[in-house]
Amino acid sequence: MALYPDHTYSFQLKWETPLNDHQNKGKDWLKRFAEHLSPVFTMQAYCITPTQVKWMFTVVGEEACEHFLKSENKLDKKFNLFDEAAGQLLLGSLLQNTWSSFTKSVWGSVPPCLPVEPEEYLQVITGIHLLPVHQGCCPSPDLWLLSSYAAFLSDKPTRLPRETVITLFGGTEEYRRIHQLSV
Repeated sequence: MALYPDHTYSFQLKWETPLNDHQNKGKDWLKRFAEHLSPVFTMQAYCITPTQVKWMFTVVGEEACEHFLKSENKLDKKFNLFDEAAGQLLLGSLLQNTWSSFTKSVWGSVPPCLPVEPEEYLQVITGIHLLPVHQGCCPSPDLWLLSSYAAFLSDKPTRLPRETVITLFGGTEEYRRIHQLSV
């Protein structure tokens, strides 16, 4: 599947064996995403659990993508998603559209990268934030640390489009209410 500039997608990875130390690996992955992929992707929402990673992102403009792909940014050594669970999944390859060559040996099939239309944003973001609740990891999305849920409510600096997302939901109270209704 091709990824197009100025389009939004959701992506998820699942594995049968829970990751050891998923919290530290998740924090490291988020740091690497910010360092190496923020020129090309804008993270809209994310959640990392012991058995799954799910996120929604927007591909930035075409010029930035072309510049990134031509640069000397070698992601294959810097950006393995999680060493033991998905060591061959490299988002640099995702950008270059070579899904099958690096995923079949890990999963046997191509993981889905699905387009998200603007009218689906609320549903997809809420679904991402409710992942740990549905997996039985916690009773409420505000209790899960490896999720963008709390970042949208916080005053702390973030690379996430906080104002845009909160506006889509109709404000912070509506954001909380919609998430709690879905629990």
